[in-house]
Amino acid sequence: GPAIVLSYAASGFSALLSAFIYAEFAVEVPVAGGSFSFLRIELGDFLAFIAAGNILLEALVGAAGLGRSWSSYFATMIKNDSDYFRIRIDSFKTGFNLL
Repeated sequence: GPAIVLSYAASGFSALLSAFIYAEFAVEVPVAGGSFSFLRIELGDFLAFIAAGNILLEALVGAAGLGRSWSSYFATMIKNDSDYFRIRIDSFKTGFNLL
């Protein structure tokens, strides 16, 4: 519906603000490059380490979610159940295979 346009506008505005922040960092600290380097210079080692861990976790969870959704769409496209490509392991606890 019309809310999707607002959703794209909000995410685009958020991405624009992130670009402005990185541009400001690049002007202030031209020797550093990347969020870890900027945070290490500005806020110290510990917070940069925490931020790097969050970035790594975001990449892993995002890749898993993307793979899960792509396999579901692909299975539906070839006229199978959406769980067709899901790998199930019986020794895991109940509910873990739903991820």
